[in-house]
Amino acid sequence: MEKRDFIKDELERIGRAISQLLANFLGLKADGNIELGVEATNKQLKDELNIDVELMLTLKQQQLAEYLGNRKLTPQHIETLIDYFFETGDSLKSINVNKAKNLLNKGLEMANLLDKNSKTYSMERKEKEHQIRELVKTLPINLLN
Repeated sequence: MEKRDFIKDELERIGRAISQLLANFLGLKADGNIELGVEATNKQLKDELNIDVELMLTLKQQQLAEYLGNRKLTPQHIETLIDYFFETGDSLKSINVNKAKNLLNKGLEMANLLDKNSKTYSMERKEKEHQIRELVKTLPINLLN
């Protein structure tokens, strides 16, 4: 029973930490410190939760599924990460369009993983996917990439 409580407590801690990091990023974004916010939040995710955003951007879908699974992230945790990728991609679209596209597409990949592995349909997730797809459509095409 104690082991179950420890796991439950750890999952709740991870959820609170991810949510707090998203809130901190949104605060920095509101202050106009977008690049600093992205850098600081990515560093905190890596240092505090062993979630490496830069590494995630390089992973293929199966590798990404394993990476997220190895970190014991719940669907709610992943949905919060999708929110972070969306907000980050949206924030970076005028600064670094390639990075923005990578983040947004990786958010879509995570949503797709949740759809494949979930027995429930999430209207909120589908709406977020729609928002991401619409944002990607507005980004300029980079012929160098």
